[in-house]
Amino acid sequence: MSRERRLIVLGSHNKGKLRELRAALGSLPIALRGLDACPEARAPEETGEAFAENARLKARELARQLGEWVLADDSGLCVDALGGRPGVRSARYAGPGATDGQKIGRLLGELSNVEEPKRGAAFVCTLALASPEGVLLEVRGACRGRILRQPRGRNGFGYDPVFFCPDLGATFAEVSIEAKSQVSHRGRALRALARGLAGLLERESAMEQHYVGIDLGGTNIKGGVVARSGRVLCFTSIETQGEKGRDHVLDRMGRLVGKVRRAAKLSPKQIAGVGIGSPGPLNIAKGIIHSAPNLPGWENLPLAAEIQRRCGCPVVIENDANAASLAEAIAGAGKGQNCMIMLTLGTGIGGGIVLGGRVWHGADDIAAELGHVSICYDGARCNCGVQGCVEAYASAPATVRRAREAIAAGGKSVLARKGDKLTCEDVFKAARRGDWLAQKVVADTIKFLAVAIGSLINVFNPDMIVLFGGMTKAGDQLFAPLRREVAMRCFGIGAKRCKIVGSELGEHAGVIGAAFAAMQHFEEAK
Repeated sequence: MSRERRLIVLGSHNKGKLRELRAALGSLPIALRGLDACPEARAPEETGEAFAENARLKARELARQLGEWVLADDSGLCVDALGGRPGVRSARYAGPGATDGQKIGRLLGELSNVEEPKRGAAFVCTLALASPEGVLLEVRGACRGRILRQPRGRNGFGYDPVFFCPDLGATFAEVSIEAKSQVSHRGRALRALARGLAGLLERESAMEQHYVGIDLGGTNIKGGVVARSGRVLCFTSIETQGEKGRDHVLDRMGRLVGKVRRAAKLSPKQIAGVGIGSPGPLNIAKGIIHSAPNLPGWENLPLAAEIQRRCGCPVVIENDANAASLAEAIAGAGKGQNCMIMLTLGTGIGGGIVLGGRVWHGADDIAAELGHVSICYDGARCNCGVQGCVEAYASAPATVRRAREAIAAGGKSVLARKGDKLTCEDVFKAARRGDWLAQKVVADTIKFLAVAIGSLINVFNPDMIVLFGGMTKAGDQLFAPLRREVAMRCFGIGAKRCKIVGSELGEHAGVIGAAFAAMQHFEEAK
């Protein structure tokens, strides 16, 4: 069982600061990322007259841009005899691009006539943590000392060689980084941050409404606790064990709800509802699953009522592909897009359509069966019984089938050695290695997908199409030619707008989306 971490972005490109932060906050349930991982971010100009002002400014603005929690800092040296200078201008004290030696030289020059008792100084650091809504936490650290007349020591940087710390009996440049961090302004600020952040995370967890998401599959059942923000507090997966009967699986699902709640350290009252992403045609309003091909005996089952009886929480159901699509639209690759379509590429081809943050279900909850978009009016018969569905041409099994047919027709390929063990992944690998037959099969798979996607773009004019599933592991081998093919098969304006990308949430998508479906249902019902 895994426990997801709150993402915090450090408002700096400094890798040393990122390592320092990870060491100081390593015991907390957070994940840290530097600005290097956020190329879209633009740090604001530091115009404040105080460290706290600049730290708040950077944290607030970057949090607004990124939609994430951001930690920013400002620090510097304040010399008593200089009225607190260089202060917030410490890094630019000797001019833009000045070396540490030039900064120290200017400082010692200004203090040349200042007597020892009046050479007091303090390093000061302020750390500010902000969300897109505003500042969440602010801490300060300071270290008093005095400025020497000559530099001492070879460690450290900036003004360290001339700053004598009484607690160390040495300059910062004469001791190890570890010793310095115990008394330095930044070390003290980081320890205060760790204490404050621990309390903040505890309060956030206690105050937030939480939902349990269950992703029901024929092989595995995945479950997790999801906060309103989309943060996953915990996640786990268990075997479905469908061969042991319907009631056995329902019991396992009911117990899984309690298991993930306890793992998230939440009381029953903190769970506002449960969402289940389920296969098969559904009646969402009545909570009924009409059938599930991989779960024998699941005909016209009141799934929502059965799980509610077992776990004691209100339950809503959603199509599993729709749930994953909703997750990607709200918290994944499609975040911020008004119209997003997702295609799942695997044993079959499924999908979901999310408009304005809501799944489009259609009149009978069967909308977005995107694998059954017809690309050939008299083509191959699909498992659904209809001819010409894109699933019959571009799914993983269909790709394998076409490769086998080409080999049976006399085509030469290394794939012939695989026999009955041939997989779609094998076909893509052989194509990358130059196998002509495999390259032709992959190219055709991409063209078949492009025909369907081009039609979807012409109908929906989406901002984004997200591809999900095992086939997307091929990366640019799939995406680059697919984008080119799609551009030739739909209106140019639509092709230019629509970004075709891979999913971001991976195996968590179904759980997050099921929880979001419950969240939307129960909050709208209030």
